[in-house]
Amino acid sequence: MTEETVETRIELPISGHSGKRFAIALASWLPAGVGVLSSIMFAGVGLVGTHSNSQGVLIFLPLLAWIALAAMSVRWVQDRHCHWLWPILGTLSGVVSSISFVGVFFFYVSALPLAIYVVVWHLKHRVRGERAA
Repeated sequence: MTEETVETRIELPISGHSGKRFAIALASWLPAGVGVLSSIMFAGVGLVGTHSNSQGVLIFLPLLAWIALAAMSVRWVQDRHCHWLWPILGTLSGVVSSISFVGVFFFYVSALPLAIYVVVWHLKHRVRGERAA
């Protein structure tokens, strides 16, 4: 075996930011896992239970916020912009959910910095006139 074969590296077609972005997203999502699971369970209870229309919508808003954050996070890690509806719907549902469920702030606080950043990141290209991928 020569030195040349030992030092040969395989170049993967991955963006230079993807590893760092993936680590940031993972560090944000892991502590918020309890919040995600409770939102799923809360929405499940809403499907089976009988609630008024306004309360029924409120039950599903946290789940919509998590789905929107997931879509934006995945596209951010891929270094691609998502459709403008994801940041808008995610922000609206996230703000209403945060106000409504301020008592469990501890369970979703780790996702807030990522959520704010990816919303700005995804909407910023709209101002510059770039197209979504």
